[in-house]
Amino acid sequence: MPGKPRRESFWLDHIRKAEQSGQKISTYASTHKLDVQQLYNWRRRLRAEGKLEFPGAPVPFARVVRAESFAPREQVALVVSVGHLRMHFDSLPDVGWLAQAVRALEPAP
Repeated sequence: MPGKPRRESFWLDHIRKAEQSGQKISTYASTHKLDVQQLYNWRRRLRAEGKLEFPGAPVPFARVVRAESFAPREQVALVVSVGHLRMHFDSLPDVGWLAQAVRALEPAP
């Protein structure tokens, strides 16, 4: 179906703009003369296909192992293992930064 990719990108673009606008979906649809039900349907469909993230989606967690053999307890606050990589922190990093780092280091599915 040749028109599907264009339609999909059209709705994906509008859904992202609607979420960034901070408006209710119905308000955004009305402002842009879009069918609100189609906007909801496309949002649900694209999320189900993994092409659109949920805003405020939970951050996946990585397995954390405390490495007592690495250093005395007072010197290591956190050890994060992602694949074969181990990151040692002597103080706790920002949670948002750590989540982004883990996502960037995880192998693609």
